[in-house]
Amino acid sequence: MTSSSGKLVVGLSLIVVASAIGYGLLETGGPGQQRKERMDNLKISRISALSGAIERYYKKEETLPDTLNTLTEIDTYQSHYLYDNDALNDPETEAQFEYKISDSNTYQLCSTFKTDTVNETRNKRSRSHGRYYYGYYSKSEWQHPKGQHCFTKNIKIEKNNK
Repeated sequence: MTSSSGKLVVGLSLIVVASAIGYGLLETGGPGQQRKERMDNLKISRISALSGAIERYYKKEETLPDTLNTLTEIDTYQSHYLYDNDALNDPETEAQFEYKISDSNTYQLCSTFKTDTVNETRNKRSRSHGRYYYGYYSKSEWQHPKGQHCFTKNIKIEKNNK
């Protein structure tokens, strides 16, 4: 092999490697995007835990809790509604998640998100391994736009046959 053909092979190899790296960064959004996605996923994990605790509280007390702090108190059965007190707080700001009572069985949990899972999920459906197919993002009830968003949850009231 002559030196010019060797340089050509090396040059083409570099182009292939650079293209592969560029494609990988384009697909994943790079490390900064992945950090944002992980943070938003942690927020959704905590909001989901809060939602479960609110539902457990409602089933026992037949009312929504006045504040999220109520969920950390021991109930009449000597157990906690919320098993992880960290779930009260946004992991990014460390402030308590916003909780709003809409009516007797409807509430909202709010946070600010850095990513848009609604449009990203829609755009990734044709791929077999999209970024949002695993964990909380794959559940449509927890999809959110970028920015401030409130999840409205309605607790189904079960009628007792007495």
